[in-house]
Amino acid sequence: MNINRAFSPLKQAVAEKAKISLATVDSIFATANITEEVGTRQAEHLTFRRLTFSGVKRATNAGDGPFRFEWVGLDSGLWLVLSDDLNQVGKSTILEVMLWALRGRARGLRPEVRAWIERVELEFSIGLDRYLVQFDERESGPVGELLRVSPGPAQILSTFEGNEPFEHAMGELMMKRFALQAIPIVNRQADVAEQIHHTWTLYAASMFIEGANKAILGDVVVGALWWRMLHLFVGMPYSGAHMSLRSAVTLTALRLEKLQGRPAGVTSLRDELSKLDARISELTDRLNASTVVTPHGADVQELLRAYTREAVALSKLEHSVADAEHRLSVATRHANEARSELRRLQDGAAAKRVFAGLNPVCCPRCAKPFPSERMEVESSGGNCAVCDRDTLTDDHEAMEAALAETQARIDDAAAEKDEATEQLRQCRTNRDSAQSTVDLLATGIRDVEQNLSAYQAQMEMRLELERAHGAHEQLKELESEQRVSEPAEELAEQLRILQIAESVAEERLKASGADLLEQLETELVSVATRVGFRGLESVAIRGNGITLKVSGTESSFGKQTAGQRLRLRISLVIAMMKLAGRSGRGHHPGLLFIDSPGSEELSESDLGAMMGEIRALCAETNNLQIFVSSARGRSLAGVVDTDRQVWPTPSGAMF
Repeated sequence: MNINRAFSPLKQAVAEKAKISLATVDSIFATANITEEVGTRQAEHLTFRRLTFSGVKRATNAGDGPFRFEWVGLDSGLWLVLSDDLNQVGKSTILEVMLWALRGRARGLRPEVRAWIERVELEFSIGLDRYLVQFDERESGPVGELLRVSPGPAQILSTFEGNEPFEHAMGELMMKRFALQAIPIVNRQADVAEQIHHTWTLYAASMFIEGANKAILGDVVVGALWWRMLHLFVGMPYSGAHMSLRSAVTLTALRLEKLQGRPAGVTSLRDELSKLDARISELTDRLNASTVVTPHGADVQELLRAYTREAVALSKLEHSVADAEHRLSVATRHANEARSELRRLQDGAAAKRVFAGLNPVCCPRCAKPFPSERMEVESSGGNCAVCDRDTLTDDHEAMEAALAETQARIDDAAAEKDEATEQLRQCRTNRDSAQSTVDLLATGIRDVEQNLSAYQAQMEMRLELERAHGAHEQLKELESEQRVSEPAEELAEQLRILQIAESVAEERLKASGADLLEQLETELVSVATRVGFRGLESVAIRGNGITLKVSGTESSFGKQTAGQRLRLRISLVIAMMKLAGRSGRGHHPGLLFIDSPGSEELSESDLGAMMGEIRALCAETNNLQIFVSSARGRSLAGVVDTDRQVWPTPSGAMF
């Protein structure tokens, strides 16, 4: 739907519909911090240019000592962090450090790895401006500065000491440069009605795609946050005003319920802040003291695959050892038999020499003397006087031949035995090495199994800490404003006006954004089909989720396989950027991190084909930069040029 008519100012339309003065509407909007967008920003995109981090590895069992990782010459397009069937070599760490520097708060960086890092530098550009964030990691948190390095002379935009100041510095820049609005959420469960504002931390998290998360954008599945982010990323007219008005309506309604005597908490803001401070401190201390490292899902899967692979290899080596032992036994038996034969021949030869020295004169049986003629013949070198054989030549030659043949058999058997002994030694060495590897992997599996409950408890603590920080921020705002509850009549009038304003903003949002949403849906189908979502015919994006038509059957995002959800999440970002490229407008920074896409039920051919299409889409879009890490490097090595790939060092680690 194309809307050609121009809307009157939102405040004016609300005043006319509510039959009140424009000044009253202006006052209520100012109190609720509601603004009307007059248009969307010209599309700019965020591009990483250089990443450097360094420090000292400790307690790694191998490779301890100073390290430095540097990735330079970065530009838009597809970039790969690869290894060959190896996990836990630092691929995810590279992406996590990028995200840490980008948003000012670490997301999934493992504590022991963060303890190695001492210095981080990230250079990036937004439009024509180039920036540098650099910091040292200390016990108190990051200490550093954010600079604009060009155009013009370098200028320090902010300095920070600690996690929250760092997060604030990055959020302030990014929210301003991309014209993103804070997303308000009202916590209905709190004793004191609170409004939580999600800012850059949430937006940046939506750029990191990992695992089989069921969130469409980011990693939060409650509160329809993905839907609100999508509206703002695409640049839907009136989306920011509508979100703010909806939140203001909810918050005002809760306050009115309290004034009218509905159940509500009676503790003061100061008491609530004190409780939250204590809880935040307790959770932070417990998380810092925890020695349990939450494993990545892809790492656990790879650990199980590696154990199975190595156990099969060990079984084959056990058979090789048994075969080698049998061969050595046979060779030993042959050598012993040959030596026995040699001793028999040698004993026979010795006996012959003894008997050959005798000089009998009569038959040994009847004692009849031999004729003198036969004795003379034997004396002159003729045949034996006893048996009339040529003993001087026949027996000697036969014996020499038998001895030589037997010695050759001994030599062959000895060589065979030496070869079998060496083969057995090598097989046993390989078997023992494989056994050590299997034992190590089995220990890792046992550790994961033993720590499952600890992992779950740690995740729950992190989620509770996030909620506590949000509640604390809202209560601090309420305390600083020192608001006094309005009389119920005045509050009810404010609620009426805010509800009218929300209705007007929603009508304008739907009318002016319908065509834009339809274009996004069409683009999403096109991109998802190209990256391997077979049979996808259409999609409908609404606040309650994404519905799909696949091979003539109606379905939804949540019912798709992990691989199909991965394709849709990637395709949605690319579709938004392609749409922004055509319209020249949009708010998404154009940056995406994809961690271990190969773990999402994708075959080698599907993974390679998907990444090939992503590369082509990046080239077509020109305002998109995607970083992908994968342990299936052989499948992806040909997707981009080698200068766009990072592989482990000869030591087997990325840094």
